[in-house]
Amino acid sequence: MHLLKDTLAPQNKTMTKTPEQKAAEKAAKAAATAAPEMVDHEVTQEDLDNNPELVTEGVAVGDVIQIPKPEKTLKSPKSGVVFVLVGGAKREFSKEVHGDEFESLADQFATKHEAKILSRVNV
Repeated sequence: MHLLKDTLAPQNKTMTKTPEQKAAEKAAKAAATAAPEMVDHEVTQEDLDNNPELVTEGVAVGDVIQIPKPEKTLKSPKSGVVFVLVGGAKREFSKEVHGDEFESLADQFATKHEAKILSRVNV
């Protein structure tokens, strides 16, 4: 019976991981979560021109391949904007909305309402 106990004992013990094993598991887990999300992309002639390795791999125009999902880009600030503070509220004057004379309109508005020009962006 003593022999049977010795044979079964190793199966009942909890295995502890070495620091190296723990580090390897952590690195593998991080690599798996860091992998970019992939999306389908239909190959264009421009893709082949810019990536000659695709041609050597046999990829042709119209083929669907997997590429990393493009990251969202932050919008750049609007060009030509003047912010005016009047009565605790911020008013925006832009070339896009008010036309080429937006700066003059902002200045006139600020003068008429005794408001303050907060900032001028890309003007």
